[in-house]
Amino acid sequence: MRPQTGQARRAFARIIPCRGRIFARCSIIACWLAYALLLTTPKNIFAFSLNGYRWPSGSQVGMNLGLNRPPVAFQDGSASWNASAADALAIWNQYIDTVKFVEAPAVAPSGGDGANSVFFSSTIYGDAWGSNTLAVTINYSNSGSGVFTETDVIFHSGRNWNSHRGPVQGSGPTATFDLHRVALHEFGHVLGLTHPDEHGQNVTALMNSIIGDLDHLADDDIAGARSLYAVRITSNLFPFSVQAGDSFVYQITANNNPSSFDASPLPPGLQIDSSGRISGIPTAGGTYDVTVIAHGVPRDVLAIVRIVVIGPTITSNSNPSGVAVGNNFNYQITSSKTSTSYEATGLPPGLELDANTGLISGVATISGTYYVTVFARGPFGEATARLSFIVLPNPIPPKYDDPSLTLPVGNGPMATDSMRDRLYVASGSSIAVVDTASPRVVTTIPISDHYVATTLSISPDGKILWFVRTNNTIGKIDLESLTALPDLLTTERVGGIREGLDHRLYCPSWNAGMLQLDATSGALQARFDTEPPSPGIPNYCSVEISPDRKTLYVGQSPAFPGIHKYDVSTSTPMLLQAYKQSGNLGSLSVSHDGSRLCFWTSLLGTNQYETRNITQPLGLLQSPRDPYNYAIFAQDDSLIFQLVNVRNAGQQIAVYNAATRQLVRTIALPPKTYGYEYLGVDAGNSYVIACGAGWNGDPPRLLFYPINVQAVPVPPYSLLNVSTRAFVQAADDVEIGGFIIQGSQPKKVVVRAIGPSLVASNVTGAMADPVLELHDSGGLIASNDNWNSHRTDVIETALAPSDEHEAVIVRTLAPGSYTVVLRGVNDTTGVGLFELYDIDPTNSRIA
Repeated sequence: MRPQTGQARRAFARIIPCRGRIFARCSIIACWLAYALLLTTPKNIFAFSLNGYRWPSGSQVGMNLGLNRPPVAFQDGSASWNASAADALAIWNQYIDTVKFVEAPAVAPSGGDGANSVFFSSTIYGDAWGSNTLAVTINYSNSGSGVFTETDVIFHSGRNWNSHRGPVQGSGPTATFDLHRVALHEFGHVLGLTHPDEHGQNVTALMNSIIGDLDHLADDDIAGARSLYAVRITSNLFPFSVQAGDSFVYQITANNNPSSFDASPLPPGLQIDSSGRISGIPTAGGTYDVTVIAHGVPRDVLAIVRIVVIGPTITSNSNPSGVAVGNNFNYQITSSKTSTSYEATGLPPGLELDANTGLISGVATISGTYYVTVFARGPFGEATARLSFIVLPNPIPPKYDDPSLTLPVGNGPMATDSMRDRLYVASGSSIAVVDTASPRVVTTIPISDHYVATTLSISPDGKILWFVRTNNTIGKIDLESLTALPDLLTTERVGGIREGLDHRLYCPSWNAGMLQLDATSGALQARFDTEPPSPGIPNYCSVEISPDRKTLYVGQSPAFPGIHKYDVSTSTPMLLQAYKQSGNLGSLSVSHDGSRLCFWTSLLGTNQYETRNITQPLGLLQSPRDPYNYAIFAQDDSLIFQLVNVRNAGQQIAVYNAATRQLVRTIALPPKTYGYEYLGVDAGNSYVIACGAGWNGDPPRLLFYPINVQAVPVPPYSLLNVSTRAFVQAADDVEIGGFIIQGSQPKKVVVRAIGPSLVASNVTGAMADPVLELHDSGGLIASNDNWNSHRTDVIETALAPSDEHEAVIVRTLAPGSYTVVLRGVNDTTGVGLFELYDIDPTNSRIA
């Protein structure tokens, strides 16, 4: 041990540590460090590896106390130097069971004589003392034996010593040092403990290499000694899992010479015998924390043994072949164990389950993707699984799908009024007001002789309906009185309209750029986002605004096909991002929660983006058909609807799962001369509504189709109370988290490491590039540096971090115990946040 004396505290001490258990700061994992160290004295007495050496169980370690030095006035009342050292031995004895220190008479010290000598000396068996060294412990062993044969503790006789406890007295060579605390430290080396601080660990411990004011054993010291010499259950506390109905055997072992055993509560079907053998055939799945007790000498010991019984599992295909509407379907539920009854929820219309046999059969009547939960119950518990049934449109479809309702209005754009359960639809030279709860036409509002040219838009306060005419005017309707208000005159034709904050209107000009207009007077406030126009073609095709009215999205074509994103929270628009994309006639739509948008171009199709970063598309809507115009979101954002053209089959409404962008249903529309151009969704999310041109003899028609397809919305999840933010250091001072999956079924989880994003929360010193590791009882099973390396998997969970340097692991895990390690790339440091999400709440649970 060396003193704490300013710069000298970093000097090397001549201390020969042996392998011991070093406990890290983290309360979840105890870290074992093994080092092979060699010491060669001038006499060449020994050379050995100290990896795993300790005193054999049952030893009485006789310490020959020979601290022969003139006594002083001992400040702590000790009777002698040897008495102070003997008290230190007694303190360690309070915390160790399988070996004991015993005070023995002094002998003439000699290295390698088999006696554990404790003495003062002016040299270390002839070697000079280091300038800052107070004492050393020298350990001896027969190479390869794994046990100590001798330990000698030598105190520097050239120092000023007392036994005083309390704070360090003085500094430098003239300081008075406490023999009691130094003896406590050195006797820890005799047991086999080494210096935590010299192995990169920051803990409070008397076993640290530098002496300080600590004069007693700390928790880390005690834990280290107990890890080596306490009586305990020695059998594996996490035995391998077992299937319900299979044989299980587990033998309890302990190092206290047990004479009898107890265990409770045991899983149903298991018993314990007098030898500590737990055996039987478990009959019910689950995770069981069993308290096992070994009765023995010097005391009883207990531990919690986790026995995981995996219940029956569904063995039939989780993704059976699709079946077309109108065709017979048969699916037999099977499980890994005998089942006597069955249940299924979420079956497609037309299919039924035989609860006694587990056969699902019938004739499917509605196309779509259905997620069916099935249960199989029997003497060994319940098996459950979530299956995917795909019902395809009839390969020879009828002329068209019958809508549940048709209203004789509509040939133009629509707007949904969520405040009033209304739909506003352009219908010739009027606006039709539809009560979507009925549904019925409430009234029609004349708007003069000029048709509505582009999309309708409702003001932020819900009081005004805006629309653009075919001439240079902007129309508006009072939605409380349902009357037309005076038009706003514009100096040029515009191609769309959205109202932002503080009564500012945003309209794409047919000539050049975006116009910012005063919503009261129509006066031009600003022109921005100007690109060279193409003759005769409007420069912009679509404009959308976020639900909070602070962000404007401009779909531009043809000069710069793509998206521009503006901050419009103030009167001066500021460009945030731009993303170019191939094709013309782009159309935009934003989800109701403002997190995603879709952009359609004639060449590429429809891409989906996260609004927080429009420069990295999430992916295309997956349709083999030819989509065109707007892709709109369902009110809960779980589905996306888009008109598509199908060769030789007319027009259809394509229905996509918004999370996966997969096509889940199509709706065949009745033929029209000029076709359907607009879609809408009612405020109650019950109907997708289509309308189109009513020219050339086609009567206006508003078609209502029930939204009766079961989509998989963004998976539900709950953030468990295990998220931890900490300053992450290097080596062993990393952030470590642990969790347990309890139950009989696997569970899908998301683990995130957040660093750069913490800057937005005003966190100082956030980690720039965190790395994640996921471990089970057998070791590392997954790791991730940047989440973009598994982009699709992460995005589909809706838990993608905002910075690509952050790490995410998406994994389906079997029941058991898991550990997560968060560190910085290349051992960089900083504040990191560990998060665990449960995205599969139907199976098992996380503890």
